[in-house]
Amino acid sequence: MATSTVGLLKQSISTIRELRADLEAVRRRSHPEPIAIVGMACRFPGAARSPEDYWRVVRDGVTTVVPVPEQRWDADAFYSPAPARPGRSYVRSAHFLEDDVAGFDARFFKMAPVECRSVDPQQRLLLEIVWESLEDAGIDPLSLAGSQTGVYLGISGNSEYGNLIGSVSDVDQYVSTGVVSSVAAGRVCYTLGLNGPAVSVDTACSSSLVAVKLAMDALRQEDCDVALAAGCSLMLAPSVMSSLCAMNALAPDGRSKPFSADADGYGRGEGCGVVVLKRLGAAIDAGDRVWAVLRGAAINNDGESSGLTVPSAHAQRDVLARALKVAEVSPDEIDMLETHGTGTLLGDPIETDAIRSVYGDRQEPLRLGAAKGNIGHLECASGMAGLIKAVLQVYHGEFVPVAGLTEVNPRVGEGRGIAFPREREQWPRPEGRPRRAAVSAFGFSGTNAHVVLEEAPTPPAAAPSASDPVLTLSARTSESLLEQVRRYADFFRAHPDVDLDAVCQQTNLGRALFEHRLLVLPRSVSEAVQVLDEISRWAEGREDLYADAVEILGTSHGRDRYAARRRLFLTLSDGRALLAHTDDQIPPKFVLALGSDKTDADQQELWARWPGYAEARAVAAAAAQGAGDLADVFSHAYALGTMLRQLGVEPSLVTGCGGGAMAAAVLAGLVDLDSAAGALCRIARGERPGAPRLRSPRVRYCSWEAGAVERDTRAAWEMACADAASGASSSSPLPGIERMGYRFVLLGGVGHLQSARDDVVLLRTGDADGKPEISRVLAQTTALGGSVRWPRGGPLLERGVQLPTYPFQHGRYWLEADEPGPRTLLDAHRFALDGARLDLPGTDPNILHVFSAESFSEAADNSGIVHIGYYMELLSRAASPVLDEGHLVVEWMELLQALVVPPDTPVEVLLSFSEDFPAGTFKIYTREAGGASWASIARGALSVTRDPCPDAPFADDEEAVPFSQEEFYGPLENDKGFYFGPSVRAVVSGRRHGTCGIVELSRADGTPRRGQYALGFHPGFVDACAQAFNRFSHERTPAGQKYMVQRVERVRLWGSTAPDDVEGPRWGRVTVDDIDVDSGTLSGSLSVSSDAGAVQLDMGRVVLKAFDEERIVLMTAAQSSQRGVDEALLARFQRSSQEGKVALVLEMLQDLVSEVLGMERAEVSAALAMQDLGLDSMTGVELYTKVSERTGTTLTLTDLLDADDLAGLAQDIAAAMQRHRQDRRGDDAVDTSLSHWLRGTEKLSRPARVRLLCFPNGYRSADMFDGWQEVLGPEIQVLAVQLPGMDASRLREAPPVYVDRFCETLESIVGEALSDLPVATFGHSWGSLFSFRLAHRLRTSGALNVVRAFVSGFTAPNRPNGGTEKVLRELQREGFDRIPQFDEIEGDEHRLNAVVAAYVKAWKYSEAETRATLPQLLAACCLIDRYKHAEGEKLDVPMTVLHGVDDYGVSLAESRAWEDLGAREVNLHVLAGDHQFINVEQSEAQVLEIVRAELLASLPEARPSSESRDEDERVQR
Repeated sequence: MATSTVGLLKQSISTIRELRADLEAVRRRSHPEPIAIVGMACRFPGAARSPEDYWRVVRDGVTTVVPVPEQRWDADAFYSPAPARPGRSYVRSAHFLEDDVAGFDARFFKMAPVECRSVDPQQRLLLEIVWESLEDAGIDPLSLAGSQTGVYLGISGNSEYGNLIGSVSDVDQYVSTGVVSSVAAGRVCYTLGLNGPAVSVDTACSSSLVAVKLAMDALRQEDCDVALAAGCSLMLAPSVMSSLCAMNALAPDGRSKPFSADADGYGRGEGCGVVVLKRLGAAIDAGDRVWAVLRGAAINNDGESSGLTVPSAHAQRDVLARALKVAEVSPDEIDMLETHGTGTLLGDPIETDAIRSVYGDRQEPLRLGAAKGNIGHLECASGMAGLIKAVLQVYHGEFVPVAGLTEVNPRVGEGRGIAFPREREQWPRPEGRPRRAAVSAFGFSGTNAHVVLEEAPTPPAAAPSASDPVLTLSARTSESLLEQVRRYADFFRAHPDVDLDAVCQQTNLGRALFEHRLLVLPRSVSEAVQVLDEISRWAEGREDLYADAVEILGTSHGRDRYAARRRLFLTLSDGRALLAHTDDQIPPKFVLALGSDKTDADQQELWARWPGYAEARAVAAAAAQGAGDLADVFSHAYALGTMLRQLGVEPSLVTGCGGGAMAAAVLAGLVDLDSAAGALCRIARGERPGAPRLRSPRVRYCSWEAGAVERDTRAAWEMACADAASGASSSSPLPGIERMGYRFVLLGGVGHLQSARDDVVLLRTGDADGKPEISRVLAQTTALGGSVRWPRGGPLLERGVQLPTYPFQHGRYWLEADEPGPRTLLDAHRFALDGARLDLPGTDPNILHVFSAESFSEAADNSGIVHIGYYMELLSRAASPVLDEGHLVVEWMELLQALVVPPDTPVEVLLSFSEDFPAGTFKIYTREAGGASWASIARGALSVTRDPCPDAPFADDEEAVPFSQEEFYGPLENDKGFYFGPSVRAVVSGRRHGTCGIVELSRADGTPRRGQYALGFHPGFVDACAQAFNRFSHERTPAGQKYMVQRVERVRLWGSTAPDDVEGPRWGRVTVDDIDVDSGTLSGSLSVSSDAGAVQLDMGRVVLKAFDEERIVLMTAAQSSQRGVDEALLARFQRSSQEGKVALVLEMLQDLVSEVLGMERAEVSAALAMQDLGLDSMTGVELYTKVSERTGTTLTLTDLLDADDLAGLAQDIAAAMQRHRQDRRGDDAVDTSLSHWLRGTEKLSRPARVRLLCFPNGYRSADMFDGWQEVLGPEIQVLAVQLPGMDASRLREAPPVYVDRFCETLESIVGEALSDLPVATFGHSWGSLFSFRLAHRLRTSGALNVVRAFVSGFTAPNRPNGGTEKVLRELQREGFDRIPQFDEIEGDEHRLNAVVAAYVKAWKYSEAETRATLPQLLAACCLIDRYKHAEGEKLDVPMTVLHGVDDYGVSLAESRAWEDLGAREVNLHVLAGDHQFINVEQSEAQVLEIVRAELLASLPEARPSSESRDEDERVQR
């Protein structure tokens, strides 16, 4: 019976709850909750970069029409005064933004420049304005990550930016998302990590006001807690303007003239506006500053009307009436209506008729406004522009004029309940109600929207602020930080009466906190200006703002930075400012030191202003009654520690003396408050404190006297009691604290403590008089990289006062090049020899050609130089159309300088002929594409001959010696240093007699097929004959000297007798008549004949001049803009012999090794073994990256480290550069020898007492422990494990995936060989897992006597590993269910790229670094991910745990978790440094001191030998 009654009661309670929920839902539907606008931001024409600027524009009746900016399009080119001309516009002005819309801060929003170029500027602008709106709302944008924040955006589905895509070549992987409006709202959510609804709305001109309505509905339905409503529209392409002109919709002067008698269409405008919305109750509870309140909204559609784009008066009346009904206000309670008001003869009368019909003939006329008169019609963003204008008028209490309105359209009329302000009018608050306004937006889609809003309620009285003013400025870059300094100084100058506390509260609570920080502690607005100006002056001319700051160990900026340092803050302006570049991955680790000072009543009153202090003090004082003077010290110390935690200042270590020691024990979590108070009372009476129930502490307690930490809770409690009893505040715990690596100490009541170290920061919570200095402590904490919880309180920033927003640093991103690239008059892809005649002023013919890597690929095989044959072809092509009969003769031609085609820049070549062309003179000019001036490169004279084409059969020369192609080109390349690529090796064979000979010519392999040539054959055949001049004079000219044609005379061009045969065999006859080594000239003659013997080209005289090809090539390479690749190196490489290629690469390698490793150049020999270089993960990646960038090859880091020596590596790279990779050797055979697995197995000078098996971290090698043997001494033999697939000596082998299987294998190899001595294991980072599991296996099997296991810088495996968890989360977003092994993704480019991206995002690695080491990264992460620790399993071996105080990958709690995995003693040591704290540049000396001491203490011998004692003394020294 009782059970049944209980059941009925539970059911009744459940039913009551459901009914209440239903009633609440009905109430909300019938009385919808008002929506607060808590933030606004905009970018509108007229330099309106904020609502404050926008208010000046509308208040003063400014009209913002301007000519079309040059950066958009050439308005004159598209101009036609007549309407309806396809592709033309009769409008050359509109309301454009003042700033270049191509500007965007890609670095701030973490968007790659290549992606920015393809993303619509509307989306980019939206990101910035959303950020600014949240700042105005006092909401840290980064704090919204993971929240139910919605984004509702009005934006056109017709991307004008997409219309700029000129060809398929402009389309990349980012365009599909970059120009699609449906992605725009989602991009905001993606960038800020928002999880609420993301909706892009396109209802044409009503889009943004419809977005507001949808956002209001979502808030009321609790689909989101914060909503961003936005509108964005930019004019980016002339096509849309032309389309609207074809509809005759635009005003010819570009101006909208709302309700005016001279209305003649609308003027286009552009901009972006965002409002931040919350439910009004939630906004008030959060203490938000409310701009205005949205009461209700409605949307509908015209339905069938007289035309698709013709507005419907009936529909407009309906939407106005329904919005008023939802808002629960009557028409006469609306004072002002911001109209759609486009300034069209048809639309304006329809709108005003609807307004009169709904709002009636009123005693007090309804003021009508129209923002389009100021800033034009923003189309999809127009509703948002109207809403923000209405909010500003409601707030300021003014009616503003309709810009440009003089005479009202007679069809609209004035009076009958409406009025159009012509000047500013005061808007008095109506009696008994707030000011109210309405806003309309009507889309030519037929969708209409109307919103009703009212003045914000008076905010409740604010509680006084506990904090003194602290102004927090931060930025992603030092440049942006300095810009903020300047902006805030200007702001304070412009607002001398602003409430300083309100400003500081907004900067502290409502701004994102970045790594570059400035904390200012001013006592007044004028002092704030003074300090900010001082900092601006101080910063002038400084390249590094932080150069004078003290350095401290540890940083996460990059990986494996062994000597890593970060900097402490700088104190400027007499202590009133703190400037810092913080490390966002390393929060400050604090020690809280609580002393024995008392506080008087006045001091307590000041302390009680801080949240949490008074309550905590009262509780502690009540518990410690009977402790005498110690009670006051105890209660203050406890309250101080509690308060600091509430403010986000959490200590990692606590200590204290006197009453402060007992408070520290409570704050550490050793005992509860009552137990500590009871012990304190007994101590005050001189009694023993007793043994209360102890708990596992959340932070460690450090002995004040000993400066040491005990793991055992009983021992820690006894230390705290001893410190409380002694009250020895005159002593100092700082030496012990500093030895543990802690550098930041919070001092409570122990102001006398001082440190001799310059990298120690003492944060004093009180001044010399005991008054609180918490504001400064919070500022210092922030400057050290902390993120504190500033107390709320104090006045809100006055509405209408807007603080400076984040100073974005813009780069220019447009579908054209960010910086306009070189332009050519012809298409750079057009075949270089196909020129075009230019109609330039004057009568002289001019023909233009464009040479580029794409249009003239042969240049790449000839060091980029265009040789004589191509000049002949250009002249012959130019003459062909005008030669009625006869053949062209080049009487003479002189080459003034080489024509070089760079690999990345087109070159324009202009042939200019005299008026009697094809006879007369000519000149040839060149310039780089887009260059301003032309350079003359050749000149000459032409004539025409009517002589017939001669036959010149080749007579047999019995003394002529035949030669092959290799015999022809070999000496030229090996002895002369030429480089002839495949496409310019046209000589097939020949016969030679002295300096004369005949060469057989054929189209070379790799030469593009170009069809017809005016010469009748490939121009390269002439160049091949010039090559023969060098070959036939080879024995009589200096080695290494090359000759190039400088002048030709009497060149007759007969062309081809068989036009279709341009690629068949040809024969070249070459005669070298004169060789003058002193003057550096060769001269002679040449001819090219068909296979039948008909001469097609004859050069009566050819003069070749010695030239420095390297100088020409290097000059060209210096002009190359290809990033990373060393063009000069490649050019030299191309023309070198095979031996020369390897030598060139070897020289480069030696230079790079010297640079990366800091070695003397003479020390880097070709025979230097790669294993002896001392490359580690950082230097290895650096060398790999530099080699890859310089050579353009795709070698892997494994290829680099796997080479035997530098000479071998040079051969591999040279082969890769020629795209003929040498076969890689096969995998190593399985090798079970001890030396293959362990480094350091060579015999020591005398027997050791113990062996230490060391496992390296990350993808480092066993050689990282090479220096340990000397320091640890002969009693400890150091054997470093060479991990397969990870160690530089074993990269060809498969890495381990399962740690226990690997340990089983290792045991089988070392078990018997090392059984003569005890062993210990050591591992750093992931090596700790090997150390732990090998010790466990050896202990369990008994194969070896394991005396201790060392683990260092690694999360205990009974906890989730933070590093691999981050990677796994990113991979899961890409569809992976676990971390893959490298061979699972190696052949799948998409999956491989996804894995690389996951590491870049999760671990902040660079992409190059990740790709270089991906096999090793995945091996390490797979091994960690696959290991699952058996619950309850513990290691029955003593353990030592080492932790870097600033380890950015492992927290102290994660290191302390090892204590739960040891069945025997576990010693935890905290040392200075980051994740690489064991390196020599950080705390290696202290690590080795601990290893030696604890390892020798674990051995069975009672006392070390005398030699060992001597070694101990040496280590200490």
